[in-house]
Amino acid sequence: MYKFGKVSIIGRPNAGKSTLLNKLIGEKISIVSPKAQTTRDIIQGVLTTEEYQIVFVDTPGINKGNSPLSKYMARGVKTASSDVDVILYCIDGEKGMTASNKKDVLDYASQGIPLIVAFTKLDRADKGKLVGMVGELSQIKNISAIIPISTFRNKNIEELLTEIVKLLPEGEKAYFDDYLTDKPMRFIAAERIREKILYLYNDEIPHGVAVEIQKYEYDENRDVCDIVADIICEKQAHKGILIGKKGLALKETGRKAREDLERFLGCRVYLELFVKVKENWRESEFLTREFGFDPKNLSE
Repeated sequence: MYKFGKVSIIGRPNAGKSTLLNKLIGEKISIVSPKAQTTRDIIQGVLTTEEYQIVFVDTPGINKGNSPLSKYMARGVKTASSDVDVILYCIDGEKGMTASNKKDVLDYASQGIPLIVAFTKLDRADKGKLVGMVGELSQIKNISAIIPISTFRNKNIEELLTEIVKLLPEGEKAYFDDYLTDKPMRFIAAERIREKILYLYNDEIPHGVAVEIQKYEYDENRDVCDIVADIICEKQAHKGILIGKKGLALKETGRKAREDLERFLGCRVYLELFVKVKENWRESEFLTREFGFDPKNLSE
């Protein structure tokens, strides 16, 4: 009896959703950083075994905002919470459960889709408070399982998978065994570059950055992947910071991104980065669409 199903990973910003996706898949599909709203798009990761195939859907953190980019991310979360077999709602176990978390759980529990709640970051959570939070959620009907997990310690990950598989319907595989994600390599390359910016720069600069891949070509004879990318920022002052004195900051971004991409691709990477300014692009519907954040690409 083979099982196949789709599982949406949903939660507030910095709940550990992307880290969990990567852990479940066994590959770094979704970028991670300590900063909120790292994930901007819906990203699918596929886990295939001899018994089941699961399509995990990573989503932006649930948040409110009025900019076109914020609205795009909010619509992405809404889309990902429908037409799935299981909703996996993540709560940051270190920070604890908030009123917003509980409201989310109540809302998803009322939808009729099987719901699992995972308290993440178990290795850093207050165990006494965690017991209380689990007990509080246990009073809510229609929650299939509540599981504290730690991706860092690999704690209860297999238990989480077991609970997910229990809820999946019977079905045939939809993808080949080696299929990992729905995102093309151009998207993954852009995200790996953006991840390095999230780590290397402070304040509002990382959140005002988009990355556009202008060239992505693999040369089989040289065994080299040639990538040219534009880093788009919102202000002229940000451009100077991104480049840094004598271009050192941009070189460091490029070095870290290149090394990361070489590990992922298994070949040498030649990476060129350029910085361009598009004033307040996140507030422009035209520019957000131009950079790939078009609501029309999200199904209802």
